[in-house]
Amino acid sequence: MATEREIEKDLITDFVAAQDKITYFGSGSVIKGLLHSIARRLAEVWYDYGQKVKTLFLSSATADDLDSYGANRGVTRLSSVGSQVLLVFKGTAATIVPEKTQITGDHNIVFETQNEITISTDGGYQFGSEGLGAAVLAQCTSTGATTNVAENTVTKLVVAIAGIDSVTNPLPAYYGADEESDEEYRYRIKNQVSILNKTTLEFIKAACQEVIPDISRVYVEKATGENAINIYAITRSDTYLSTAQKALVMKYLNDNWVILPQVNMLDLPTTAVDVYMVVRPKAGYTLAEVFVSIADQIMEYLDFRTWPLGDDVESDSILQICLNSELIDDIDVPTFEPNENIEVAYNAIPMLNNITMVHMNNSSISINLDLHPSY
Repeated sequence: MATEREIEKDLITDFVAAQDKITYFGSGSVIKGLLHSIARRLAEVWYDYGQKVKTLFLSSATADDLDSYGANRGVTRLSSVGSQVLLVFKGTAATIVPEKTQITGDHNIVFETQNEITISTDGGYQFGSEGLGAAVLAQCTSTGATTNVAENTVTKLVVAIAGIDSVTNPLPAYYGADEESDEEYRYRIKNQVSILNKTTLEFIKAACQEVIPDISRVYVEKATGENAINIYAITRSDTYLSTAQKALVMKYLNDNWVILPQVNMLDLPTTAVDVYMVVRPKAGYTLAEVFVSIADQIMEYLDFRTWPLGDDVESDSILQICLNSELIDDIDVPTFEPNENIEVAYNAIPMLNNITMVHMNNSSISINLDLHPSY
């Protein structure tokens, strides 16, 4: 872009070449002042023109101009969003935690529960294990990356509820983000073509999570005999998408990625894993303490967030977890279940369903709990 000084110099050169009557262009001369004034106005016009040209190019457009550039190509700037967190409530059996219950912490960031839950009795055993509490997903009422608070920091009810002893978040809050910066937005626009050409599982999973952040696992396959793909999904809380949520995901994919065939949203199949064992706790430990320890370790082993789709569950692996427990003195191996490997379908994941534990020295002492892991 030409500067004011360069424009003035070019005007003088052109003026001299075009006539021979005026030859003095020194400081203070009338012609010098006239040409200087013209040069200044031309420089302003040239600057405005340059700025407008910048808005037409991806590498130089900013702010609203970049938004317009992206919108014309079907890519909108990501807005600031609040985080989500899994909360575990403990307290008196049958206590109801209403939907939209607000919880906060020392950080003063407020979360609201997304549905109503009822605190159970843990089968009659108040073990104190976070993995056995009444869990619910909560949404932050504010937005931004600062809402991604650490684990065990969402611990205070905004308004006390009788029957609730405690609440906490065993995992950090996720998905909170600031508004997308110009550079981040520009990168997505610039790489739109390569993104559209990407049809891998990770691409589709990421797209699904843009619509429903709570989605944990996704499996994709071509539908037999159809020009369509089947997308199987399950959430972090071991639940399936509602009909409305499935429709929202399908619409999003079909509207934004027209290269995809028809999309069918389905529930990701799960294979129930039931565990039965007769054990003798080591001296000083109760059956309840053994149960909590074993349940936590088996849930960690069967973590459906990372389990390879279609991999079978090895009976020996679960048995070995129990045999290695520092709280168990002995296990009746012949009666241990599962007593053989559990076959898992190619598009499925295993899900811990129930653990039954019987005291070896007194069979009247037993624990039988249905477990529904959430992450």
